[in-house]
Amino acid sequence: MKKLILCLMLLVMTSCGQQQSETNNNALLETEKTVTISNKFLIVIGNEFGNTYFDMKEALTEQGFEVVTVFLGENPVMSSCPNHEEILVTGDRSISDLNDSNIEDYFGVFIPAGKHHRSMIYSTKVHQLLTLANEHQLIISSVCAGNLVLASTEDLIDDVEIATSMTTRDAIKESGGVCKYQEVVTFNNFVTGSEGGGKTGDGHAGAPIQEMVDAIKEIYDQTLSLQ
Repeated sequence: MKKLILCLMLLVMTSCGQQQSETNNNALLETEKTVTISNKFLIVIGNEFGNTYFDMKEALTEQGFEVVTVFLGENPVMSSCPNHEEILVTGDRSISDLNDSNIEDYFGVFIPAGKHHRSMIYSTKVHQLLTLANEHQLIISSVCAGNLVLASTEDLIDDVEIATSMTTRDAIKESGGVCKYQEVVTFNNFVTGSEGGGKTGDGHAGAPIQEMVDAIKEIYDQTLSLQ
């Protein structure tokens, strides 16, 4: 009888162990099924944003990303930098709508060049968004004057290598960033570009946007391969 009880106990334990193992495996498979890598990319603009917005949006779209334009303030209509032909753009989403519960719906965030940096560096909401994006390891990208916005966000670029120009050098140093005098720098989850041709040069066309998007796409593909 004792042997029979022992055998029954072993059978029950084995059965339970198999069921538990199957449950764990099923849970793991279910988790793997639900984990997806977003192809949505945020571009944040304020009034007098630079034309690198249009270049980045086009380049990201061509690589299969869905671009979501984020606007500052209450009015969704933002105007481009007056250094060139003024263009009005209606944003898709207010920066106030982005928070901890939905930030992982996106793969990255980009700050274009342009005079809008003069208001962005004082925007608490911009700083909060960039900090949140960094905490969730989204790609954080910017170019030229957009790098000043990164530098103005407390503790964001401590010991981070940032593509640097003479215009952005001091701000990057003061914020604890590491100045790299290269067109494009990829460091951890940061992809930054140095500058374009400026008002008197070839302007936004001289910014290394395609090279930045190529770097972002490479990170995206590597992330997908790890699933």
